[in-house]
Formats: sequence, structure tokens, C-alpha cells
Amino acid sequence: FFFNDTATTEIYTLSLHNALPISFTDCIVSGKKIDKMDSKFVQRIIANHLVQFCCPMCVKKFNKNPAKYLAKIDAAKAKHTD
Repeated sequence: FFFNDTATTEIYTLSLHNALPISFTDCIVSGKKIDKMDSKFVQRIIANHLVQFCCPMCVKKFNKNPAKYLAKIDAAKAKHTD
């Protein structure tokens, strides 16, 4: 994407950066390896995070207690930026 003004480009870039995954190779819910080629693979942007799941059932489990799983993501993100 290209924007004509620098401020818009910077805002877009920061928003995109914050939504990028922290290289989770395992499902945040089940702990199973994520196979992006699997037809069950799901990803969603939730609370400004790109969250990847191994299957739709894990999305349902996540939705029952999102704070639990978002805390895991936030902890990994904090560790990654230190």
C-alpha cells in the first residue's frame, strides 16, 4: 500500500506491525502445531493481535475465555520486545 502523506503511512505501518503474529508455531489454545496448509487452519485479528488457531473448535474455546489466551499472547509479545 502506498499513501500520499507520511503520517498516514506511519499510522498504517504501526497498526499492521502491532497485528503481526509473534511467530507462534503452535495453536494458542490446544498447543498443537499450526499447519497453515490444513483446511481447518483459522486466523483472526482479535484485540489488535493476529491470532492463529489449528481449527475452528479452538476458536470457540478461545471465545469462551479470551482474556486467558490474550494474556499468553501479551506475555509472548512483551518477552519478544525485551
